[in-house]
Parts: sequence; C-alpha cells; structure tokens
Amino acid sequence: MNRPRSFVALVCTLTLLLLAGPAPGGSPATDDPNRLHYEILATLEPDRHRLQARVAITLPPDYPRQFDLALHPGLNPVAEHPEVELTPRNSPDPGSERGQTAAHRPERFTINLPPDLDTFVLLYDGEIHHPLGFAGQEYARGVRHTAGRIDPDGIYLTPGTFWYPRPTGAHVVSFRLRAVLPAGWTAVSQGRRHQPRPEVTDNETVWEELNPQQGVFLVADRYSVYEEESDGVARQVFLRQPDPELARRYLDATTEYLQLYSQMIGPYPYAKFAMVENAWESGFGMPSFTLLGSRVIHLPFILRTSYPHEILHNWWGNGVFTDYARGNWSEGLTAHLADHLLMARQGRGMEYRLRVLQKYADYAAGGRDFPLRRFTARHSPAGEAVGYGKGLMFFHMLEQKLGHELFQTALADFYRQYLFQVASFDDLQHRFEQTTEQDLNVFFRQWLERPGAPELVMEAVQVEEHDQGWRLAATFGQRQSDPPYRLQLPVAVTLENEKEPRRFLVPLTDRRVDWRADFAQRPRHLALDPDFDLFRRLDQREIPAVFSRLFGAEEDLLVILPGREQPLLPTYRELARALGSFGSAGVEIVLDHELEELPPTRESIILGWENRFQPETGRALAQFGAELLEVGREPAAATAPGALQVDEQAFSRIGHAFALALPHPDNPDGTIGWIALDRPAMLAGVIRRLPHYHSYGALVFQGDQAENIFRHRWPAHASPLHRDL
Repeated sequence: MNRPRSFVALVCTLTLLLLAGPAPGGSPATDDPNRLHYEILATLEPDRHRLQARVAITLPPDYPRQFDLALHPGLNPVAEHPEVELTPRNSPDPGSERGQTAAHRPERFTINLPPDLDTFVLLYDGEIHHPLGFAGQEYARGVRHTAGRIDPDGIYLTPGTFWYPRPTGAHVVSFRLRAVLPAGWTAVSQGRRHQPRPEVTDNETVWEELNPQQGVFLVADRYSVYEEESDGVARQVFLRQPDPELARRYLDATTEYLQLYSQMIGPYPYAKFAMVENAWESGFGMPSFTLLGSRVIHLPFILRTSYPHEILHNWWGNGVFTDYARGNWSEGLTAHLADHLLMARQGRGMEYRLRVLQKYADYAAGGRDFPLRRFTARHSPAGEAVGYGKGLMFFHMLEQKLGHELFQTALADFYRQYLFQVASFDDLQHRFEQTTEQDLNVFFRQWLERPGAPELVMEAVQVEEHDQGWRLAATFGQRQSDPPYRLQLPVAVTLENEKEPRRFLVPLTDRRVDWRADFAQRPRHLALDPDFDLFRRLDQREIPAVFSRLFGAEEDLLVILPGREQPLLPTYRELARALGSFGSAGVEIVLDHELEELPPTRESIILGWENRFQPETGRALAQFGAELLEVGREPAAATAPGALQVDEQAFSRIGHAFALALPHPDNPDGTIGWIALDRPAMLAGVIRRLPHYHSYGALVFQGDQAENIFRHRWPAHASPLHRDL
C-alpha cells in the first residue's frame, strides 16, 4: 500500500461527478439548491448478495419537478407515492464510470413530481455482487478493488456502486442510514453512530451525517468494535477478529493525529474517525473512516505512514472537497502534511524529498510527465510521481517561500472558508494571496501549468583570498531545454572550523546568475540545493541505484532467465511476467544464452543463481565493498559465511530470497537488477512485497512468506551540485 490512496478521489474521478458544494451546516430540509437529504432503510442479505431498500429523498426548495436519477442495474425501483412518475431511460447514464461494462453500468430514470411534493419515496431490491480485481497499477501493490459487493465475506458499497438513487446533475447529500443485517454483523458509514430505535427487534446499525457529502458509503462485516470518545469526537476500531492490543494502538494513534491536525489546521470536521478492517487488501479513505486490509493493519510502520495520511484526508479531500476538473490538490497537500511532515520531524525530511525527486526522475521521464493541474488520481507510477510527489514539493516550496507561520495561517483560512465545499487550485491561490497579501501568480502558474522540472547546474566556482578574508564566486543556472523557471536557489557554504553551513537564497530568474559572497574564514565546501528543497530533475550522479530506476525504465525492462533447465525456471518465468506490472513499461523476457553480453545501455534484471550473467552482479557489488560468497549449492554452502555480504552483514542462500539493484558494471549511468529465490514457495511473497521497497538497492527476504529482514540503500555518485573547495 504505498501511500494507500484516498478512495474518495477514485470515486469522484471515475464517476466524473465534479460537484459544487454548499456552505457547512443546515438542516435536512436545506434551502441549498443542490443539497438533497436521504432517509435510507437498507436490508442486506450477504448470503444472497441482496439489497432491499426504502429511500425517502427530501428536495431543497425550488428544485426541478423533473430530473434524472441513476441506480445500480437490476434493482427495479418503484415510487411509493402514486402521483410520482418514474420512467426508465434507454440512454446510458452520463455520470457512469469510465470503463464500466453493461453488467454494472447504472440504469437511468426520469422522475416527475407533483408541484407540492418535496419528499418522495422509492422502493427497490436486487443483487449487487461484482468481482474483486485490480485497478491499474494496484496489482503491484496487492490492492484490490470492486464496483461493489454484498457477500458473506463482507459488504462494500460506495457512491460509485449507485446502490442508492443519485441525481445525474451536480448535488451533495446529507443522510440518515438504517442498515439491517444478519445477527453479528455491523455496518459502518460516515458521521455519527446512533442507537437503533427502541421498537426495532432486528440487528440494525444507524448512521447520520447532516453535513454536506459527495456520496454515501456503506461497508459491513462481523466486527469486534472498540470505541472511546474525547473532545466530542469518537475514536473507533472495527476488527474482523477480537484484538484489544491492536485496537489500542490504533485508538492511541487516532487521538494523536486528530489532536495534531486540529491544532495545525482547524477543528476535525466529523463526529468520529474509525479504522475499519477490510476482508480484502485495500487502502481506502472515506469521510470519517478508513478501510484497510487485514495484512496491512498489522504492519508496524502503517501507524506512522499511511494511517496519518488517511486521517488527514478528512481535512483535505473529505472535508474541503476537491475540484477534480481543475486539478487534484488534496493528495499533494496531504502527502506534505502527513508523510513528509512526520519524516521531517524524525530528521529525515531531506531523505524523503530525495526519494520523491528520484521517483519523479525514474517514473515520469520520457514523455510520461504532465502538468500538476491535470492530475486527478493515481492510475500509474507516473501519475503518482506527479500528483503526490510534485504536489508534495509544490506545497513544501510554498511553505519555504512564505515561512512556516504564514503558511499555516493561510491553510487555516482556506480550510475555514471552504469546509464542505468544493475548492480548486485557483481557490487555494486566491485564499493564500488574500491572507499573505502576496502575489503568487507566477509561483502557481509555473508549477501547475508546466510539465517537467528545472535542471540545475553549478559552474565557474572560484575562491580568492583578499585583505579582509575570502571571496567565493560561482555561476548557478538551469539547463533544461524549455524556458527557465523563477527560483530561489538554496545555497550552503561550509567554512573552515565551522560545523554548520552558512545558508543563502539566490534569486534565479533567467538561465544563469553570477553569485559571490565574502567571508572572514576560508570556504571549504559549496552546495547548491543540498537538502533537496526544490522540485527539480536530479542529475544521474545524485541518484543511487534502486529498484524504481528499473521499474521506471522508459523502454521495456529486459528480464533475463537462466538458460538451462532447473526446478525454479517456471517460478522465474512467472516472476518475470509480474515485473511488467510494477512500472509504466512492459517487459521483454529472454534466456541468458540468447544474449552475447549484458546490454550496457538498457535496464535489465537477471533472475537466478545459475544465470550466466549472475557474475556481473558480483562485479557491480564490488564498488560498494559487498560481495556474493557462494554460487553453487554444494554441501559446504550451508556452513559458508553467506550468499550475500553487505553492510557488515552476511546471509546464507538457504531460506532466503535476494533482490539487488546496482549500477551497471560497464555503464555507471545504467542500472541492473538481480533477483534469486531459494524455493518456489517464496514467489508470491516476493511479488507482493518487492514494489513496496522500490526506493532500496539491496533487499533480503526470509521464509515462504518472504518477510523482509534486510534493506539497504547504496550511496550515490558524487553530486555535481557539491564542490569541495
């Protein structure tokens, strides 16, 4: 789950329902022209995949008496009121999801209402049961998706399922949902959970959300529920198996992050936040809850990475809604204030930004880049590199430009003004300009409207001694072929006998700028953007060899199988095919005897210990002081020091799988990979885990589940933006 992405983004993007939202507050019978209120009674039968529903819809004043509704196919709706006319339409619903098949494309109906009727009721029932599959590149992450399903293994219904009738025009909703389920089942939706009505004898869960929403979600399973409340907000955990210790960790983390972001941005906008376990692997963020797979929730790092990201989406994306037609700003802002901020607080912000820039260089090169304003949702590694990576860096640079306090003030103003409304990059710019009293047009335009990134150079560095001390001069520039950016270049100078560098911001408005500074002590080191504070195209010498350089290959990745027959050959063939789903390009699969040499200008991955090109891995390892110590499976191998020795650690071949990404031994600008398994049972685990470690150069997996027990990053080559003086 890489950062598990906000599912509301996927729903809104796929359905193309780019909604204009109202101001917060109001009652169910709102006077907002686009806001409807739903009273939903849903009876669900998992064993029969069946939904029975009674839905009362209250319209705002002056709402049209005739409009279209969309509903999941096969539900056969009827109007309870005899004067309400419900007429099927033959044409497809214009709000249906791209790529939908006829089996789950919603049906469209025209409804006609009497002049004095503002609330009407629809009754319907039928099956909803779509298969689980993989959306786009999510195969590599193990994240699955479905258009909706009512199943004994769990219930999953989203606005994109059209499980409730939805007007085809722009609208938002408030709702009260009563879900009737078999004994032992519990439903989860947005908002606040209420006690069932006293007269109800069935197993009923009640949820209510009166703030404007872009849709209604319903998930259900046999949950053990853990709950506590403070400051008027409920913290909840829904687990498929009882686990008080795991629930405690999530309750504590929820409290920590709700307090952090409430102080930073403004009050949390919902009555609860819930971590909900899903029957299949997912990383979805819905308003006021997140839906995470069973394997994911047990990973210890999730509490410090993906989980705060999902909580923060309730401010950005599920609190202030995203205007997808004009660009998805919420993913970049959430990544900046969650993933990046938490790493920076550990003193690892520079490391995180380097990885962001490296992912951009690896995945968005070769014509796969596009302007940030065109990003809607993550459908490919290139889209993630732009929408999440460039988006994160956009907000980091904006904070650097304005200063932390002013940036936070402007964010709080933006949140306060647009809560439960749709906002765009343009709205964000306007709010920031109003708060800061600065003209940000050039900044927003160059980072939102243009593809690509600046490429920095440092030239003509000179140090001269004079009567008052030392003078340092250099020329800084940008060498990309498209027009220059307007930048504030971070420059660091380390002086003799000083540990901390002196820092400068050098304006660059053209191709080149000549800069100089005087010091009382001798300058010893000069660095341009040493902390990777600018969004830019990295020089190849700044990028260490990692797997993203292979998965992001511009042409098909060359995967080399061992040429002679062996028990693992079918396993390696399956692994080779899977590697094609890890990046934007495909794979070309060859046997080792079909090549005369390892191509020096092509990204390649060598599979297997007995591969003819396996010794090339040893040559590449040597530059890092690492080595492969055993090649065969002689009896002595079990007592040998280890198959791989790196970073003062050694690992035996037996019981381990290895994955290495290394500089090509005959071309330092190229990258090769090597993957070797000890037995076929490890394959599924390696395929599942390898994409999550794309920012490393050496990985060791252990056992049939391929648990990662070692990861390592190789040092990069000397950066051309650093100069020892």
